[in-house]
Amino acid sequence: MAAQTVTIDISSRYPAEVSAEFFALLIHPENDSAPEQLVAAEMNRQIRYWAKIDPEGVDVWQCWPPKYLLFALELAEKLHKQAMDAFNRKRMIAAQLARVFVVEALVRGAFVRRKGIELIDDGERLGEPSWENLGLWGLRQQRRLARRPDHPDKVHWKTIQARTWARSKPVLHLAAAFQTMLHGSTEAARQASWAEVFNDRQKTETLFMRAELWRVALIQVARNGRIKLAEEEMISVVAK
Repeated sequence: MAAQTVTIDISSRYPAEVSAEFFALLIHPENDSAPEQLVAAEMNRQIRYWAKIDPEGVDVWQCWPPKYLLFALELAEKLHKQAMDAFNRKRMIAAQLARVFVVEALVRGAFVRRKGIELIDDGERLGEPSWENLGLWGLRQQRRLARRPDHPDKVHWKTIQARTWARSKPVLHLAAAFQTMLHGSTEAARQASWAEVFNDRQKTETLFMRAELWRVALIQVARNGRIKLAEEEMISVVAK
């Protein structure tokens, strides 16, 4: 049994609210109050954006609840920045690691005589998907995203295992599924594909269907001993 089941209403709620709720769950899977605050912050930013691009329809946007409309602007921007940093540098990197483990399991299952897979990043061969290689790759990605100098001798690969992988476990399957639906080489393109997921009911349902498939796959990989991940650690999401 999963440790927790979360129900997200996608049938009667506005797509922006569903997106904000999903985002908040990704960032704060184990916190009771932080997700609600982040949802309010994201909706405040969204309403301000709508009012900016459609000034004549501002009266319509003013119909939203006060908890969204009156949310402090500076706090909304701060929370959004912090959440996006966690999304890009933690959840998406953890999702990439999950993808490696699942692909490795598929390759070994389909081609028994093959040893497994080799990691290649931007043409550079990194070797087998050991935790050391994966951890060093993850740290490199985090430094790139933070625009910090690459100093591999000053960090330890276990940092990724402890701070990125372990803390992402409850929503690892959600992050992996969401990553498969984001596309584009620019930030604008990725944001557009993000919006598409929640503006299209069918794509939203596909997201949660994929998330469940990822959850089952990762549990199986864990049962085979490749990773430490218990079913009780993962949040099960039901979309209605």
